[in-house]
Amino acid sequence: FIIQAPANSNENKYVSKILLNNKITNLNYIKHEDLMKGGKLLFEMQAKPNKIRGTNESSFPSSLSDEKVWRIMND
Repeated sequence: FIIQAPANSNENKYVSKILLNNKITNLNYIKHEDLMKGGKLLFEMQAKPNKIRGTNESSFPSSLSDEKVWRIMND
């Protein structure tokens, strides 16, 4: 699995978009199955923060510390 951020620098320290196998993803995590398939994760970097990318609730990973998820898994 290859992870790249070719434009990363002291100035370009913010993620503008992320591509997983040449497709834009808004997820803030990588699924284990995607890692196991192999491929490439490309971070496109910029000087200003992208305050929209990855902010939807669906972009966040689920967590076992989340009370709803814990109840579903343990009922």
